[in-house]
Amino acid sequence: MDFAAFTRAVERGQPPPVTLVHGGDHQLVADALDLVTTALFPDPSLVALGREVLDGESATGADILRSAATLPLMTAVRLVAVRRAQALAPEPAVSAYARDPNPS
Repeated sequence: MDFAAFTRAVERGQPPPVTLVHGGDHQLVADALDLVTTALFPDPSLVALGREVLDGESATGADILRSAATLPLMTAVRLVAVRRAQALAPEPAVSAYARDPNPS
């Protein structure tokens, strides 16, 4: 999916359950996270409850899976973002999760 299609899906309220946004334009990557955050949490006070941002340079696949499996608390959905995911070592469990993510 290209960035324009991603943007349209998010604006329709239908963001993909798992999305890999990558590229050399760091502002575009940050804009994608802001876009999906605003769409999922129109009330900014809910962002702290429903969004978690991990860093691929320090998080493990197990950390990401644990965060992704955590049910939403006081929000309808949960957003787990991983910055610098390219730093992660390949992990079959993360790939398996991406094929069948937690619906919430």
